[in-house]
Amino acid sequence: MPPFCSLTDEESEAAGRDCMEHVRRGGDGPLVPAASVVAAGEKGEVRAALLVVLKPPGYRDDPWRWDSWRNTSAPDPAVDAGKAQAHLDWVFVSPWYAGNGVASSLLARSAIALRDFGHASLTSSFMLGNGESMAWHWRNGFELLPNPASMRNFQRRLREAGAHP
Repeated sequence: MPPFCSLTDEESEAAGRDCMEHVRRGGDGPLVPAASVVAAGEKGEVRAALLVVLKPPGYRDDPWRWDSWRNTSAPDPAVDAGKAQAHLDWVFVSPWYAGNGVASSLLARSAIALRDFGHASLTSSFMLGNGESMAWHWRNGFELLPNPASMRNFQRRLREAGAHP
């Protein structure tokens, strides 16, 4: 699936590992370890992973704030859920296990951990044109909202502010 669909199996696996390491380093915001889960096989091979990070409150409504917590520490999700928005950053599933409910099971486990921390919502995003991801999000109860950082929304905000014809 996008963005790895044109890669060989080896390239896709390496790209997935690179993405997971980027998230672990805080590249997309502080990782929430208790809500980030991995499904591993008997030999320790990763079958699926779901990574949750924290974003600043209100980042969905302000396209300029979406990455303002990159590589920074943030409130502890167990202590101060009101100062952060839980965000489903990546979902990886091995092609051998796709379509068997692994990602949905990981999401359910993650949602329990987030609820225990006091989070009332979980945001997510996916690449335009990734119909499989859109359907998975819809099946799992996510509400499809317009991207606040899209050019169309940006131009609308400028018009509403009187700054653009």
